[in-house]
Order: sequence, then structure tokens, then C-alpha cells
Amino acid sequence: MLIFLHGTDTFRSRQQLKKMIEKFKQDRDPQGYNVAVLDCQKEEGGKVMEQILSAPFMSEKRLVVLDGFLSATGKGDLQEEILKRVQEKKLPDSAVLLFWESDLKPKTKVAKELFEKLSKEKFSQQFDALTGFKLQAWIEAEFKTRGGKINQRALQYLAQNIGSDMWRLDSLIEQL
Repeated sequence: MLIFLHGTDTFRSRQQLKKMIEKFKQDRDPQGYNVAVLDCQKEEGGKVMEQILSAPFMSEKRLVVLDGFLSATGKGDLQEEILKRVQEKKLPDSAVLLFWESDLKPKTKVAKELFEKLSKEKFSQQFDALTGFKLQAWIEAEFKTRGGKINQRALQYLAQNIGSDMWRLDSLIEQL
């Protein structure tokens, strides 16, 4: 299974990533033995492939999170190998690959092909920056989730002056 989370709104995409990891642990792997989160900028290609091809330990599935795989530099061979396996459907059935990318402009041909392929997958989510009414609705929902209330003027002030910087908004909402 392939999952692709990407977009300019890294706050909401990271929240979704965290939810997916927790759901996987809750449903399939409470001990966390079968969850691997790899920073592809730092990890060697061999270690990444090892994690992808490893059999799950006392579980039927294994979750491998590839953080920044498409934007990783010096990983052309590994990207080609993954693209080939995705196209030929030669990834282990027990592997759940979750690709997380921030705002991405793929630089290499292989990364562009893989981006296009992953974008068309069933479990692909794009997180664009929120503006206008969507941003205000998100702010209001966050206040309600945390047990607070906000009046309309304060809501508009936050939306206009902070904008779509969700990390800063989260911090301000937490303080308020």
C-alpha cells in the first residue's frame, strides 16, 4: 500500500502523519516494532531498502515512513529502484509505504515521475495553505477542540494578521 502526504501546509500534513502512525500502532502494532520513520536526507539508501523489504515482526503489516524521499539529494539510484518497484508492483504486500513531503518541486526526472505516480494513488492527500473562510473555520475548530471559544473579531484578526502560518497559529491558539 502506498500513502502520499504532501503540500505547503506542513503543520496539517504532519498532524495527519502523526494520526496515521498512531492509528497503525493502535490497530496493528501496539508495541511499535513495525513502524520505521526514516529521514531520507540522512539515511543511507541501503538502510531505506532494508526497512522497506523487511518482514513484519509478529504482525501482518509494517509501516515505513519516508520523510523527504523525493527531495533527498544524492538518492537518484534509490529513487529509480523505488519507482521501478512501484510501477511493477514489486513491493512486499506486508509493507505500507508512507511518503511525506513538504512543498515539493521535484528536481530530477525520476523524482518527477515518482511524484506523478504517487499523486494518482488512492491514498494521496495534498495540504495546501488555507486562506479566507477555510482558514477561519480551521481556527474556530481548533479553539473548540481545545475547549475554548473565540469571538468573530478575534477570529478575523488572527486570520488576517497571522495568515496561513499554521505553526504560529497553533502556538497562539495554545497560549490563548
